[in-house]
Amino acid sequence: MSFQEYLSAAPAAISTAPPIKTNDSEHRVVPSTQPEPARTASRPLGKGYIDIVELQRKVLDGHESEFIPTNRFSPEGKRLKKEIQEKKYSEYALILRRVWREAQQGAPYLVSVELEIQSPSLCDEFRKLVKATYDGSNLQTNPIKLRMPFYELFFHRETIKEALEDMSRSQQLRNDLQLLNDFIPKHGVLSSIVDDHEKYKLQKQVVGDIVWTMFPPNTLMVVKTKVGQECWICRNIQSIPHESGIPRCVITGLRVGFNGKLPGLVWGQVRFSAHPLQVLNIRDLPAIPMAYYEDWDELQQTLQKRARSLEAFLGGRLDSYHCYSADYDSVIKEDEPSINIDERVMADWATFLAKNLQGADTLYEFTNTQSSTTETVIPRGQVSDKYYGPQGEGHEGRDFIAAGQQVFDQPRRVPVTKPSKAKRRKVKTLNDLRTAVEAEFGISKDCVDLLFPAEVPVFALKEKKWMWALSDSLRPPEWNKTAFDSLQMKVETKKLIEGLVRGHMEVSFDDVIQGKGQGLIFLLHGAPGLGKTLTAESVADLLTKPLYSISGGELGTDVARVDERLSEIFRLGKRWKAVCLLDEADVLLCRRISAEIERNAIVGVFLRKIEYFQGVLFLTTNRKEDLDEAFKSRIHVTITYRPLTPEAQARIWETLITTNRKKTSTQIDDSWTSKVFETLGELQLNGRIIKNILRTAFSYANSTGEALGVHHVRDIAETELGEDDDDGRGEPNVQRKAALEELTKLVARKPQSTDNHR
Repeated sequence: MSFQEYLSAAPAAISTAPPIKTNDSEHRVVPSTQPEPARTASRPLGKGYIDIVELQRKVLDGHESEFIPTNRFSPEGKRLKKEIQEKKYSEYALILRRVWREAQQGAPYLVSVELEIQSPSLCDEFRKLVKATYDGSNLQTNPIKLRMPFYELFFHRETIKEALEDMSRSQQLRNDLQLLNDFIPKHGVLSSIVDDHEKYKLQKQVVGDIVWTMFPPNTLMVVKTKVGQECWICRNIQSIPHESGIPRCVITGLRVGFNGKLPGLVWGQVRFSAHPLQVLNIRDLPAIPMAYYEDWDELQQTLQKRARSLEAFLGGRLDSYHCYSADYDSVIKEDEPSINIDERVMADWATFLAKNLQGADTLYEFTNTQSSTTETVIPRGQVSDKYYGPQGEGHEGRDFIAAGQQVFDQPRRVPVTKPSKAKRRKVKTLNDLRTAVEAEFGISKDCVDLLFPAEVPVFALKEKKWMWALSDSLRPPEWNKTAFDSLQMKVETKKLIEGLVRGHMEVSFDDVIQGKGQGLIFLLHGAPGLGKTLTAESVADLLTKPLYSISGGELGTDVARVDERLSEIFRLGKRWKAVCLLDEADVLLCRRISAEIERNAIVGVFLRKIEYFQGVLFLTTNRKEDLDEAFKSRIHVTITYRPLTPEAQARIWETLITTNRKKTSTQIDDSWTSKVFETLGELQLNGRIIKNILRTAFSYANSTGEALGVHHVRDIAETELGEDDDDGRGEPNVQRKAALEELTKLVARKPQSTDNHR
């Protein structure tokens, strides 16, 4: 249809005209196998409403506009002065403005369709009725401009209808409200949207081009991320063209986040394909309105539990974690294997963001009030060529791409008006956040607890790197407070270690030089397997503190690298009040000699670091005789681990059997007597070898489906040790041989009773 044909088909100036289907921006095609019946011009609404065309022409300083009733416009007609045209239409309560722009060549093209509310009293009333709008809608202007498809009218059509029945309003205001109410069923596009929405929502479906009708602004929606469900506040939805020809639906929302210093709301987007004619099942969408989520009650409990778990996460807390995870700088994908970890982690969002600035989110800025203005930001009829994102130009929120969808690189922008200036509401705590969300979005404080993220960054203490963890899988650690008692050392020594560490955690002592000499450093030396590492581990559990452990070999031999790693370890150890363990620290403690400049530099770096270290540090070594003299004045306590006596070995065997009898899935039979433990104590083994033999025996018993018995341990010990000593020199060990023979005599050769089997 040509432009002249479009004008000739226009309705009367005071009637509501269904949009002429000459431009995709001004009509929608509904999914139907039947041809759409022809629409006729509706009855006049009466004075107070007019449908006009604004024709824009390009001039040297921009554009000039001509305002004419849609059915009376002729390009050759006599033009009125602009100020006369504007005055002529300013008396109308409602104006449907169809903005066209002349092209340099060819017919004019449609730019926008807007409904302008010009009546001051109707503007005030409309702001009271419409409590929530999408980002991009600005009701704080006079006149108020509503862009097609008129989201505000759709979502508040029942509210407008109810307002008409309130006889306390003035007659003039009720007349204006009647104009607004009558516009909804009379406008072809809006009317068809309402009809299709009501028709398909009964089957829990929605048509592709009106997905937005299921997502009112400031309502909660469930977002299916790659790692679980999250609950967001819906703030905007738009359809963006795509090179495939199928538009992309982009839903923008807010959830709880953290910028490294303060809690707040952060932006996120979910994108998916939505063909205009396709009928979609709501439950299959990557974002589902809360009211249509089938298992909402169950999910709500999960989200509330998540909030309780993560409330302390905005500071620093130790959690035990076992679940699906990935490196912090990777993109989690469904078709890639995940890393399952079962270890303690530090949940410390602030430290993560301090190290990884690219992970910091931009927080939503809350306002105390919104002030009305008498000026429109975009002059009447003018189309802004500037686009702003939901929270300002150039903002890039976090994306969650629906399964099976492709990422597209078009900017996430939506045309909006700039918000009026207002005081910013300060949010410093989660309670402040709950109050701000309730005031800004009308969402109850309890519902804010549903908005916590499904994944959070954590530091894996064994892996020694940042990882993404599922929020719902974080659980409090299980502290082993009995391990310290099992240490085979004098009671007085254990009391000394516990008292020193506990006292250092509670009291601060400073040197003459501020920040110097505030650490507590232990040197543990002795042969392997005597409990040096276990000492640091058990002290940390006893005091419910995290253990940050690293071996000397992990530091490397590059001076700069060693300096960097030690700084990181000591910094995190101080922040987390952790017990630090530097295992096998020989390379850092060795005596300096002039021929080895590189190693001397490493020792020098370590000396400088521990001088200003402010935490608890355990150093282990097998070579005390090689200790550099400079360390003697920097180490506070030195503990020597002597070879284990037979009685100590027997206690280790008994402790391990007793502990595993309580928690292991493999059962343990009744063959473990005091005489057995006494005999095992004569094998002359250290703690590490005892543990290894017992672990192997458990696997052996498990493979045969039997409960663990003494005969399993005897078989493993006899195979591994034989007549050789534990250093593998091949020298006969008379005492060990005698112990193995005695153990064989104690083993019951008959099959174990079925009661002892798994």
